[in-house]
Formats: sequence, structure tokens, C-alpha cells
Amino acid sequence: MSYSPMNAVTTVAAREVRTTMRSKAILISLAVILVVTVAGIGFGAWFMNSSDGDTVDVAVTGEVEPDAFAAADEDVNASAAADRDAAAAAVEDGEVDAAFVLNPDGSGELIAEGTPPAGLSQTASAFLEQHALGQALEASGADQQAFAQAFQPGALEVTDVDADALGTDPSMLVTVMLGVVVIIFLVFLFAGILGGRVTEEKASRIVEIMLATVRPIELLAGKLLGNLIVGVIGAVLFLAAGGVALAVTGLAEDFDFDWSVLPMLIVCFILGMLFFGSLYAAAGSLVARSEDIQSTQMPIMLLMYVAIFAPTFGLNNLDSTLMQVLSWIPPSSLTVAPLQLAAGNWSGWQVAASLAVSAVVTAGILALVARIYRNAILRNGQKVSWTAAIKG
Repeated sequence: MSYSPMNAVTTVAAREVRTTMRSKAILISLAVILVVTVAGIGFGAWFMNSSDGDTVDVAVTGEVEPDAFAAADEDVNASAAADRDAAAAAVEDGEVDAAFVLNPDGSGELIAEGTPPAGLSQTASAFLEQHALGQALEASGADQQAFAQAFQPGALEVTDVDADALGTDPSMLVTVMLGVVVIIFLVFLFAGILGGRVTEEKASRIVEIMLATVRPIELLAGKLLGNLIVGVIGAVLFLAAGGVALAVTGLAEDFDFDWSVLPMLIVCFILGMLFFGSLYAAAGSLVARSEDIQSTQMPIMLLMYVAIFAPTFGLNNLDSTLMQVLSWIPPSSLTVAPLQLAAGNWSGWQVAASLAVSAVVTAGILALVARIYRNAILRNGQKVSWTAAIKG
């Protein structure tokens, strides 16, 4: 086969895929990820199923009708107790979760071992308000039945006067949030693997043999392409395991996914892999020992933290000035811009423009990394600084 840059790149990429997929450490990491994913979804299904049918057993005394007390909360199962002592004894014996005592003066007492079940205090307060209202109507001589028929609270309608509001799509928001989590996790994992492999090949001097047959730029391009392919394989396995687990547990029926955002998320994933993968490759080329790679990765880690924490802490304030700015600046734009679309703050063309900016910046990063890699990959014996590698 005649030599060509494309053949060189594809050959290096194929070698990168084979080497990576044969690594026991990587295979174990992927297996752990899949197990944790399936186990997490299974635990979520168990928790939701165990919580759905839970009812709170409450003993009520005094003039309280069990049905009237339970009417305020469908998760409350009320039963009558002879008096306060009987109700308290039922709580102590574990026969009921709590007890409610209506005192002659109209006040109430909630009895429980420790903190009362969640929401029960609100239920008891709502009952006391209704009871006080009924007592007041009776004292005034009003017809309670006629009052109940006339007392019909009106429905509240919320009107948004913002003409530019696009509206939040819950299904899109859920899909984008899950997609951003997957992107962050996989990019962080496989970009770091690439940096480590570059350092290993430099330390073992294998890279010198490889560079005898291919140019540095072709070797770097092949590694990035191979790493991207491995990342796609990992993403497919991750999503397949999650999809099967959701289907088996029945959780898929509880979520409405918007698959129209999938192309956008794929673009974000590819740009993220190229952006961080190239930077990690550059960091790996600066050192000759695996022990030193942490020192050169610190600037990249800071960028990674921005991409991770921006959507994490800014999710509830996506319309703030800071989050709007971060939506345009890579690499945070790769994780924040999709959320702006799902939250209804941005339109499709704004996300496309943001991704275009990210693509241009990523292209610039690739050009810079190519220069760093070419200048540093064959310099053994000492760590090369970022500045020295850029200057050559």
C-alpha cells in the first residue's frame, strides 16, 4: 500500500482502538461504569416503587372523623382511637406511624416517635384550619352545606407577558440534562486515557519508532480519531446499558425523552472529545514520566472543572448574565448552551451559533496542540513547559 497521510492517520487510529480496547484497566473501568449505571437505575426503580405505595397510618381521637382527616392527603390512612393514651400506646407499639389528638379548645397534638412522617404536619394543620372554619360557621348559625357549595376557590392562571419567552420543554430538559452528564463523564474518562497513553509511549520510546514512519501531525490526528472512536463505543455501551435497564425496570414509561436534541448532543460530544482529547495529548507529550503528567494537566483540569460546574451550579439561573456569557465561551458552552435551549432561553439558531464558535475555537486548539506535540514529543529527559513547547 502506497503511503498517504490518510492511510497513516487511519492506521494509527486503528492501532489506537485495538490497543485501548485490549487494556485491562480500561475494560475494567468500562465494566464498573456499566455495572454502576445498571445498579443505579435499578436502585432508582426500587426506591420509586417502594415510595409510590407508601401510606402513613395515623390514629385520630376526639371529634375527628378518620375519613375527614385523611381527605387532605391521599397517602394518609386514618383510624379512630379511644383517647390520647390509646393513640400514644399505638404509636409506641408500632401499630401506627403517628397519632393526632384534637383538644377541646380546637388545638391539635401530633404524636410520633422522633420526627413525624413527611407532610403529616401540613396535613394536620390543614385539618385544624378546616375544623376551625366549621366551628366558626356553626357558631354563627350559617348553613354549612350552603357555604360549602358556595365556597368554590377559583383556578389560578399564570400568564407570561414576555414576548420573547420560548417556554421550557420538560422532556427536552430531561433529555439534555442526561446527555450533558454522559458527555462530561465520557469526555473526562477517555481524554484522560489519551494523555496517559501519549506519556507511556514517550517514556518507552515507542513513539520514536512510530515517528520513523509517520509525521507527528499524522500520529496525533490518528490518536485523536482513535480516541474519538473509542469514546463513541463507550457512549453506545453506556446508553445501551442504561436503555435496557430503564426498559426492564419500567422507568422508561415515566420519562418522555425528546430525541430531537440528539444531533446537538452528538456535536457537543465530538467537539468535547477533540477539545479535551487534544489538550490531554499535548500535556502527555510534555513529560517523559507518568509520574509528572499531573503537573502538566492542571490547566486542562481547570477548564474541565468549568465545563462540569457551570451547568451544575448554574442550572437554576440559566438566564443570569454569567450563564449567558458561559454559553458562548468554550468549553463551558458545550455543556451550558444545550441547557439554554431546553430551558427556553435560547432558540435553535443561537445554539447553532454557539456550537460554531466552539468549532472554531476547537480548530484553533487543534492547531496549537499540533505545534506543541511536534515540538515536545521527542524531547526526552526532562519536562517541557507549555511555553517552551509553543515557542519550539
